[in-house]
Amino acid sequence: MKAMCKHWGCQEPGKWPCTCSAHCVSERPRHRWGDPSRPSNLRTTRVCTRCGLVRVTRHDGGLGAIPWTEFYEPSGLLVEVASGRTPACEPVEAGVA
Repeated sequence: MKAMCKHWGCQEPGKWPCTCSAHCVSERPRHRWGDPSRPSNLRTTRVCTRCGLVRVTRHDGGLGAIPWTEFYEPSGLLVEVASGRTPACEPVEAGVA
């Protein structure tokens, strides 16, 4: 079953998530991060169980350094995002390639 916006007067009734209100934007699917993988003390990797997005938190720079986060597609390509933002979760439907 495909989700649809249920707000009266929505300009994008067949699209989900739509942008008719802040409420709809906040109802977008959120990432569900899997267990952390720590290949070293300088890096933590988690994979979204819904869409496959990979989140890498880097801890380079020594004591007191601020960690930063990078996101990668399942294919390994770096995802460009605005500072401090997380790419949208776009769940993959079962059986769809």
